[in-house]
Amino acid sequence: MPHTTFLSLLARRASRGVAVGALLFAPIAVGSAHAGAQRSVTVHGVLQVNGFSLGANELNEPVLPCGFNVSFYGYDVGVAHAAIVVTPMVPTVGGLPISEHVTWATSTRTSAHQLDQNVIFSPALLANAFANATSTTSANHALISVQITDHAHSSLLFHAVWITSCAPAPAPSSVGSSANSVGANVPTPTGSLAFVVGATQRVGGTDSGYTSTPTRLVVGEQMQFHVAVVNTGSEPLLVSLRDALCDPLTLTPTPPQLLNPGDVVTYFCTHVFFTSPPSRHVVNVAVVSATSALGAALAPVRGVTTAVVSWPAYVATTP
Repeated sequence: MPHTTFLSLLARRASRGVAVGALLFAPIAVGSAHAGAQRSVTVHGVLQVNGFSLGANELNEPVLPCGFNVSFYGYDVGVAHAAIVVTPMVPTVGGLPISEHVTWATSTRTSAHQLDQNVIFSPALLANAFANATSTTSANHALISVQITDHAHSSLLFHAVWITSCAPAPAPSSVGSSANSVGANVPTPTGSLAFVVGATQRVGGTDSGYTSTPTRLVVGEQMQFHVAVVNTGSEPLLVSLRDALCDPLTLTPTPPQLLNPGDVVTYFCTHVFFTSPPSRHVVNVAVVSATSALGAALAPVRGVTTAVVSWPAYVATTP
């Protein structure tokens, strides 16, 4: 079934209120021109959206931030193409599909976790998709479909997801705008202000659990970072994160996040190691800053992880 026809079918089913959950997730293999009727070959590799593998055969619908990474790992040597389409679907009503098209060439495949291509769907791009959409929840419902092709084969992967609202978080009140100035008159909070930070990581393209222990990877692979922030106090906080090791535009969410007592926000970003340092050890430091709703600033808290980076062991082959 052609890609456009398949998406049109889903759209028609959604508009009629027909459940599409039974369709998700299922990889569709489109055979090459030489494949027999009983035999089709797919493009081999791993596809992840913010660390969630679309090939996991799971029907659960992940909640993605407004701004996420689509990453391709371990595809065969040669030239490959991918078309990524994000289509609003019920219960989100309205909006427009958005798409990105990428091409990459892999000359040497060093591992199944080798990053081949990373595509960023920015908050601005996603805001365009949902600019005129309405939803009954605080998040928007959408279908992510990815068509991957190489010289002879093609695979279509798709999954329904929730994408959090792209509306900016509330800014601190003006009374606390000079909280860090000498002699600033900042009201004293009536409750406790506290938060904790947990930083974990894993190699991109894997479904292994995130860990805080040193992680080994080779040059050319991608590290995925998760940083969880929990409001352990009794007053709301506005929190933000900065991490110099995050590759440009891969950090989500980006605006300050409002955390009520007991709430958790999870930050996600990635970094590709193109070189190995002399010591082989790379320390990643994520710095979380927070202020109360009244503007009182808390001391920054750091989340630290360590990676051990080595050069891949190439195997000589004879023609």
